[in-house]
Amino acid sequence: MDYSRPELADGLAADYVTGTLRGPAGRRLEALLPAHAALRGAVRAWQERLMPLTQGLAPVRPSPDVWKRIESRIAGQRRPAAPPRWSARLAVWRGLTGFATASAPTAGRW
Repeated sequence: MDYSRPELADGLAADYVTGTLRGPAGRRLEALLPAHAALRGAVRAWQERLMPLTQGLAPVRPSPDVWKRIESRIAGQRRPAAPPRWSARLAVWRGLTGFATASAPTAGRW
């Protein structure tokens, strides 16, 4: 792939920064960053674009269950994940709604 193509670099960087580029694809992008200035620039641009959205958010302390799952994964003991509670699913939708609202054009710019 030609990672110097701006549209490719931008799309991969957007997926990486928003957390939707996971597993082997995310690790591959991380490995490519040192060698590809276009990718590094695109990742930096997306981080700068999205970081201001986090300034108004209050920190959330993970539940003890989350910490147990993190510790078990780090230790290499794979446990089946419990289905998310409705409150966890609600947080995802709230986050997506906030992101969509912040990135939508305002009425004054039409």
